[in-house]
Amino acid sequence: MSKRTAIAALAAALVAGAFAPAPARANVVVNAENAVVGTVHHIGTAIGSIGKKKSNPEREESTQRQNAYKTWFHKKYGYNPTSEQVHEWYVRSYGVDPA
Repeated sequence: MSKRTAIAALAAALVAGAFAPAPARANVVVNAENAVVGTVHHIGTAIGSIGKKKSNPEREESTQRQNAYKTWFHKKYGYNPTSEQVHEWYVRSYGVDPA
């Protein structure tokens, strides 16, 4: 989000706060502060979500399978498998590299 857009959003929030109903205008300073804080929060949330990857069901399923194998292996042998062992098991069981 550009600086101009952020400034415009802050200005719009302040103007919207000025036209609030009478009870809300009782304390203009608090009202304006709440508008600014709320706007900044929404801008921060929007910026924070930019570039985040969406969940990948195939990767999640692969991770779940590998974790289940690691748990089973640990219960059976008493120690954790190496990442190489997990990879070999996955390829042997499913015929593809883990996602």
